[in-house]
Amino acid sequence: MDYQKIRNKYILPARVVSILVAFLIIFFHWMIKDLTLQTLSILLLIVCLSIFVWFNNTKYLKRVETLIYVDMDLASLKQYIQINENAKSSKLQIDAKTIQVMYFYMIGDFDRAIQNSQEILNDNKVKQQYKNILQNYMIRSTILSRQNMDREELDSLLRGLTISDAAFAEKTKNLSRAIYDLTIAHQSNDYFENDSHDYKYQKLEINYFQAMNASIKGDITRATDLLNRLSKEDDTLYIVRMAKSLLASM
Repeated sequence: MDYQKIRNKYILPARVVSILVAFLIIFFHWMIKDLTLQTLSILLLIVCLSIFVWFNNTKYLKRVETLIYVDMDLASLKQYIQINENAKSSKLQIDAKTIQVMYFYMIGDFDRAIQNSQEILNDNKVKQQYKNILQNYMIRSTILSRQNMDREELDSLLRGLTISDAAFAEKTKNLSRAIYDLTIAHQSNDYFENDSHDYKYQKLEINYFQAMNASIKGDITRATDLLNRLSKEDDTLYIVRMAKSLLASM
């Protein structure tokens, strides 16, 4: 089931129930003359509606998270962006734009990932939680797109981060240094050996950098095994294309 079908399954019933409750409120207002009973009936309807909406939204968000992040359904990811980038809700708009940056990063379109991140970061209305995520993708995109970057430039970029979550800021810095070491300095870095994630793309990315680390250390057998597994994935992804390229050069 793709994102469009999941959206229809959860959002349309919620709208129907909301309309039904609105009609029932009007009906109770006209048919129940006792003011106390009328008020209690309407409050009961509102409580029932609130519970239904909360339960329905929780299930919907869980299904979307599983589809886009855990299973990494790229077609659904693109549907989510297309449907929500011009939504009435500003929260949905910024969520779609943030996911679009993630998508550009995943497919290796680093210039657009950086450009879109900068545009969103310049918007003062955007909440800090989104800015934290965007800075993470922007610095990773910058490293992977600038093979001539020196370590002083990297340190300067890291000092310029304004990530509000201290733990996430530290993780971003360590992650960035590891990517720099493996892709630009061509030095081993064991950061990804101890990293793990529940989302599919992040798992694949960890495997890719583990393969690079193994290759740099001279463990060609492990590197080849990891790259072979990666090469079976969708080559829309940057790391899959790079894995195939690395395999061909071994």
